[in-house]
Amino acid sequence: SELERGEDDDVNYLLTSSTSSIVTTLHSDVENMNHEIRRLSSTYNILSIFYMSTSGSNWVSAQHWLTGDPCTYSWYGITCSSGEVVKLNLHSGSLAGSLPTELGLLPYLDGLTLYENDDVTGTIPSELGLLTNLGY
Repeated sequence: SELERGEDDDVNYLLTSSTSSIVTTLHSDVENMNHEIRRLSSTYNILSIFYMSTSGSNWVSAQHWLTGDPCTYSWYGITCSSGEVVKLNLHSGSLAGSLPTELGLLPYLDGLTLYENDDVTGTIPSELGLLTNLGY
């Protein structure tokens, strides 16, 4: 009776505690996955806009572009570190058009090499000033 009730309370406590821990872990995992999906989606979208703005279908090489994650699928001219795009190297690539302002939204970009693309027109977007890691 009282002993059984005590054992029931212990079992209920263990179940409640375990369930709470599992729910907390799952919630954290889901939050991490959502963050990763937003990050990948954002990077993919920015680079897709760049591709479209600079006539990507006419580049000398656009191997793997617009296919999955740019780091996982090793998009041509993209260098990644820890899953983040850090370099964009498309010199002499027959790019044409203007550079989109969205390039300024790649926070880990530290290298941007686009020389010898004579058909790139317009001004350099001021948003590139947001790229605090960008070197020369």
